[in-house]
Amino acid sequence: MKIYYGTSHSIARRASSRGLPPSNLQFLPLNLNIEWVISSPDMVYLSTTCALMGAVESNETKIAVLEIETDKLDEVNLYPDEDFIYEILKRRNPYFQTEKDGKLHRYIRDNPSMFKGYWEESLQMLGNICHKGLVPPTAITRYAIFDLSKNSKILTDSMNPETCCITNHAVIGQFYKQFIAWLFDEVRELPHIKERMDILSNIKDKKSDMAIHLREQIELFKMLQKKRDGIKIVNL
Repeated sequence: MKIYYGTSHSIARRASSRGLPPSNLQFLPLNLNIEWVISSPDMVYLSTTCALMGAVESNETKIAVLEIETDKLDEVNLYPDEDFIYEILKRRNPYFQTEKDGKLHRYIRDNPSMFKGYWEESLQMLGNICHKGLVPPTAITRYAIFDLSKNSKILTDSMNPETCCITNHAVIGQFYKQFIAWLFDEVRELPHIKERMDILSNIKDKKSDMAIHLREQIELFKMLQKKRDGIKIVNL
């Protein structure tokens, strides 16, 4: 199975020969902006859907998405994403619903072996897993470079900072999977087009401002999907 990691072009290029090491990330607990939480220093966070957001957050003009083959990873190093365990505990256990989010996140992060057996569920329901330690270069099959200075409109109309939760993964996870497939030139059509066509089909007044705007957006993305300036795929 293919899974992805978003980063800067320079880090992707280095990872292609040296492997991908863990990096300390800061993130807010889901839903409640209580405090910043430091990610595990031992883990690399991999995703089928959220990699593009990780790339954009690198704050580089040239971003990249690494493609990783899970069959080439040692299963002993695979763990669920903390966000997945966090959501499940909050939903199913009344006690945890009263816990401070930062405290619960840190407990999950600091005790990964307690939840290790749920990595497949994390991948299925959230689209994310963690890899403990360096992702070996032999597991990285290729990476796509995206120069934002040449083609940023597609990304700015796509990023949803709340995508990486169970509910949003179920609703719009497929959108991001197709977007990554388009980035790697596996499909020709951007998911933005179908998304807008579905909305348009449910509008009764086809002459309304909303309907006109959606048709304009559809034509815009039909044009943008043909424009692959600044996109390069590097096979390894």
